[in-house]
Amino acid sequence: MEGDAPGVTAMSVLACRVYAGVNAGAAVLFDLVGRGCRKHLPPNSPLVLDCTYHAGHAYAETGKPGQALPQLRFYVQNTDAALNSETADQVRDSRYLIAHMLAASGYP
Repeated sequence: MEGDAPGVTAMSVLACRVYAGVNAGAAVLFDLVGRGCRKHLPPNSPLVLDCTYHAGHAYAETGKPGQALPQLRFYVQNTDAALNSETADQVRDSRYLIAHMLAASGYP
């Protein structure tokens, strides 16, 4: 769909920022793009899920569990881990990260 092209391009740029180690800025951008997408797309949309996954992990990398946890929880709750092995790995990694951040914050 023609309307998806800018979102896909934006996702590519944001993903490059994450892989280049510019997590702080990428986290905010993924968060903003994800919020905008959630206004118009269903919660299980691949674009919405990609944004929340990358925002959550980027926030976690920059030591911001307060911002990371809602993103990661949304991702885990709205993703079908049975889709394929890559998705299952991402869900497992996100669950591990959630548990790790909760434990580090003093939750049992």
